[in-house]
Amino acid sequence: MFARHHLLPPSLIDELSDGVLLLQNLSIGGRERGYLLFEPVEHSYLLTEALRVDLPRLAFQQRLAACSTASDGGARQVGILMIDVDLFKAFNDHYGHLAGDDALRAVASCLIRSAREPEDLVCRYGGEEFAIVLSDSSIEAAVAVARRVHVLLADAAVPHVRSTVTSVITASIGAASAPVRGDADVTRIVAAVTPGP
Repeated sequence: MFARHHLLPPSLIDELSDGVLLLQNLSIGGRERGYLLFEPVEHSYLLTEALRVDLPRLAFQQRLAACSTASDGGARQVGILMIDVDLFKAFNDHYGHLAGDDALRAVASCLIRSAREPEDLVCRYGGEEFAIVLSDSSIEAAVAVARRVHVLLADAAVPHVRSTVTSVITASIGAASAPVRGDADVTRIVAAVTPGP
């Protein structure tokens, strides 16, 4: 924990009358992009949890928008993978939420290692849902990334005794690739990617 005078410029020190600041790291695709400082208030935990989900989803939407137009003004082929950790509620119910957080970190690590290029974006999309945006990607390339995810998850072998699929964590992955020019195309391609059971 840092004293406020180490975190804020001198002109803003008096803005906080007492207490401490909470520090929330902002990371996208496993890389830290910055930090958000805020004063703790009642239900700060809920704000922190909302940031963990909403900021990655915003990054996802921004990356899709950035990928949507080629330098010549035409549409670009964008690949999207939507990943849903199978039977995650059963995992949390059996192992507890702390183990669930560890399991999600293990899944995220597999996703990051599966991405092809530094500009590909891996982010959390919801509770146990993740997304990968692959710029300039055919459906074959997107499916190859999905296969890498499955291989790495099998290698990670995170135990899941409550799974009806296998004894380790698995994930369902939907893949799509399409020319994307604007927001309407982004909405269409995201809707097309629905992981199966």
